[in-house]
Order: sequence, then C-alpha cells, then structure tokens
Amino acid sequence: MDNNPNTEHKTEEITTAFECQFCENKFQQFIPWSDKSEYSDATLEVWNKNTAICPHCFSMDRERMYRLYIEEKTDLKKGLNRILHIGLEPSLRNWLKDMSNVEYSGGYVTSESGSRKLDLTNLDYPDETFDVIICSHVLERVPDDEKAMKELHRVLRNDGWAIMQAPIALHANNSNKSTVKIYRRKDFVKKLEKSGFTVVPINLVQTFGDSRLLDIFRYGLSANDILYTVIKNNIANKSGGTKSAPGIYSTAGKPAPGINSTTSEPAKLGFFQKTMLSIRKAWQKLWE
Repeated sequence: MDNNPNTEHKTEEITTAFECQFCENKFQQFIPWSDKSEYSDATLEVWNKNTAICPHCFSMDRERMYRLYIEEKTDLKKGLNRILHIGLEPSLRNWLKDMSNVEYSGGYVTSESGSRKLDLTNLDYPDETFDVIICSHVLERVPDDEKAMKELHRVLRNDGWAIMQAPIALHANNSNKSTVKIYRRKDFVKKLEKSGFTVVPINLVQTFGDSRLLDIFRYGLSANDILYTVIKNNIANKSGGTKSAPGIYSTAGKPAPGINSTTSEPAKLGFFQKTMLSIRKAWQKLWE
C-alpha cells in the first residue's frame, strides 16, 4: 500500500492532464484525428493530431483555440455584436449563441449537419452587416475563394474584425489532387490583402506569453499554432487619425496581441499604421 500523501495528488495530475473549455471536463487524452486525412500530402501549420477532439463534447482543437483567443483577447462579450459564423463547429456555435449580447448568424457551404447553406460568393446580407466574422476551414472548399473573401469583406463593418482560418501548408506534395485547397502562407495572406483586409497573424505563445504554455497545452493546442485574424482597412476617423479595431487593437495604444510594437516609425504615422508596419517587419521573412 502506498502511504505517500502525494500519490493521490500525482494521480489526479496524470488523469486530468487535459481540459476542454466547452464542457469543462478534465481527462487524460483527447481523441486523435484519423490517419485518413484530406491533408495527408502536406505538413500543416496547425495540426494537433493527437489532441484533436474532446472525448466528452467532441469540440475540435481549432474551436478551443478560437475560444481561448476570443475570451481573453477580444471584447466580443461587451456590447451588442452581430456575428457571422461560417463553419462546422457545433461547440463554438452553441457557445456563441448562448451569449446574450450576440446576434448570431451561421451557415456552411453545404447543408451538412443541418447548417444553413451559404453561397460565399454571393451572400444575401447588406453591406457592413456584421461586427465579427468567423470563417473557419471553409475558403479552401470554395472554387472562387477570392470572390468569397471580397464578399466577407463587404458584409463586415468598417471597424470590424474576423478570424479567417484555413489549412496552411508548411510543406506540401505538389502531386496532391484533393479538391480541397491547401494554401501556402504567403498566398493565403496575399489573397486576403487583395480582398481589402489587413492580416494580423496571432501566435499563441507570443500572444499569451510563456507563462501560459501549460494552459495552451492543456487545451490540446501547440506553442506554434497560428490564428489568422483580419481587420477591415477602412477605419480612418473624420479627424484624419485612426481608431482601433475592437478586440484586436487596444484603444490604449497597445500593439496587436503577439506582435511587438516598435517606435522607429515616423511620428506622423498613427497607431494603426505603426502597428501594421510592425507586423510587416515581424512576418516579412515568413511571407518571402
């Protein structure tokens, strides 16, 4: 018999190594992704194969990443927010719909799982309808993805922000014949920018700090996971200055999460321009 008083505590640590924010259950392991994947010919930027799916509520790793970022780094829970969620993520959908301050609209490119079918190249919403858009692993399934990006830009309000996530390949086999696109980071960013967005890549560790590594791992995420956030460019105010995009840029003048601000730019540039130039410098090598 083990009379060590620390044994029970150690056993609890082992059996509760992981946690899901959606169902609040703790457990020893996630359900891994299947070996049969649409992306088997590529090494993906975000691919948490062994910590993919919660064994209780079946939330996916990307849903847990979105929630971590939204809860701690955005103001989505403050004030009335109209949100468009395009993706097959029931845990995220239910969480968003339960927020009393959120007007939720959702859908997918097919009528899969009872979702409303949306034509991303011809959305039936007026200009600047939504404060926030989450478009998650959908653009790669749209033949004319650039037209879809322009439509998403059209329905996002001028100082709104969005999450635009898609499979990004670090290394890809050119013989891949899947009908689902796999993007190179540089190409994906250029397409979003061409559509009018300013792209702000968010690295989890840079954003939350080394002190939060255990939390990141506990939710089944990785230190190098990248979240692609965007803001709509047209946010200049009438005085000729700029204002901050809600949830991504602080009105107190703090830099975008995960990106270190610099003070080397000319003083005539506003905070928004400085931040964008800083981001450009931080990510230039990755885009080249």
